[in-house]
Amino acid sequence: MNATSTISNSLLVDSLDAMLARHPFGNSDYIREQLHVCYKRRLDKVSSRLPVAGQLLDALGRVDAFTQYRVIGDTVVRCAVQHALRQLETEASYGLPLDQCKEVFQATIDHLEEGKCGPLGSGLASRLGAESYYGWIWSEERADDVFVRSFRQVIQENYGATQLCTLASDEVAMLQRGARLLRELLPLASRSALSHAHVIAIFLPAGDWATRGSSSQFRLSGTYFLSRTRLSSPWWVAEHLFHESLHQQQYDFRQGHSLLEPTYGEVEGPRVCALWNLPNASRLHYWPTDRVLAAFHVYVYLALLCMEAERRAPELSDVYGPLDGMTRSRDAFARARYLSEQLREVCWGELGRAGRSVVDWFSSVLDGFDPSPAPPGSSIHLLFDRYRREARAVEYHLSQDGEHSDRFPQLTMLAKEEANIARGVLTAVNATGDLGRFNDALARFSDEDPARQFARVRGLIAETILDASPAGYGWKPGRSEPDDMVTQMIESSSETLMSLLTGEPKPSLQGA
Repeated sequence: MNATSTISNSLLVDSLDAMLARHPFGNSDYIREQLHVCYKRRLDKVSSRLPVAGQLLDALGRVDAFTQYRVIGDTVVRCAVQHALRQLETEASYGLPLDQCKEVFQATIDHLEEGKCGPLGSGLASRLGAESYYGWIWSEERADDVFVRSFRQVIQENYGATQLCTLASDEVAMLQRGARLLRELLPLASRSALSHAHVIAIFLPAGDWATRGSSSQFRLSGTYFLSRTRLSSPWWVAEHLFHESLHQQQYDFRQGHSLLEPTYGEVEGPRVCALWNLPNASRLHYWPTDRVLAAFHVYVYLALLCMEAERRAPELSDVYGPLDGMTRSRDAFARARYLSEQLREVCWGELGRAGRSVVDWFSSVLDGFDPSPAPPGSSIHLLFDRYRREARAVEYHLSQDGEHSDRFPQLTMLAKEEANIARGVLTAVNATGDLGRFNDALARFSDEDPARQFARVRGLIAETILDASPAGYGWKPGRSEPDDMVTQMIESSSETLMSLLTGEPKPSLQGA
């Protein structure tokens, strides 16, 4: 890359960073103003039955804007307001009992009278950084009170059994390094997003959390969760701090805007298959509209972040180490583009007026800096993303469980079947040269550990077929024999692997 193109790319990123942070869809000041209006209105409604809610509303009116920001952003305070309002409107139990909501309101008033801000966070010692917008890092040493008890209760109700933990000093330092790196890459958009995350909680990878890297939920706005086992690369940390903070930003926006139709969720709506995610019998890779919209929003930002990370990795490696653990910018672009299409084709009827505007605006942003968009309807590149991830999962799974060595012959047979299908695809498109190189490469593979061999074969298949297709996106989506052959191979192999590794029955993918 020459000096002129480097300057041009730098100016483009700076311009997009500023635009994303200043537009109402990403402007933290605007979003918080609307959020505060909503929660104050809800407190006023609750006060007709619970006078202490009105007292809290009055107390908020006597403090500065920053203190209001930390109190209204607090997960426990938000849950108390939401749960109390729902119970009073429906006369049915929900979430925190009314007496506990009243206790939270009174404790928050006491908190304000003591000159504190952030009821849950102010009892924590560490934060992501010194700047005021950074959130607190959870510690199990946080003194027990109604905020901690309520926090644990809402986590249990929304996530089930969850083991939070206290980080060692070097782990806290890694989180802070990731935050500094994020600010280095996208200073304005990252500041806006991070200001919506008030607490970062770290979980141990057990049970349902074993394979998760990070997580957020709309019902627990203000807090997000990261896996302790992933805190090894500041690049991974930077991406996931940004990823989950962007979810928090959209959750706050959603409170005051019609992202979804008023009746959303009353009946089962359409779902979109996240083609790059590993399938399972529970079909968790099929997403409802709110999750599709949230993921689309995040992937537009991540495309910019990862593109800038790839550009600047050589100059930043001395401080942050080699680029490691980040999503490839090309994958982020591809996922954002696919989700934009699905929102229009599948989910449009469930989006509110603001939701449709969000899709239109962020799609236009994507059009402005996506260097090589896939043709509409393309999916082969996304399926191959899953295909590679499955291979890595096989390698890891079997390395951790030697008792499954009896499955090695089945993996070897599956790899041979997939190689034969790949040959058929290359023959169908007259890619004679690619076919010859493919066969030569396979012949050089040694009879090493079958799990690693499986991953190498799959990697070669994906690389060869994508290289043989126009621009790496397949041929004619939905209208060509090679695309159909590849799709059928990957879907069938996914089912076989699921059954092989987990013992779960093969799911039906028809009509999904």
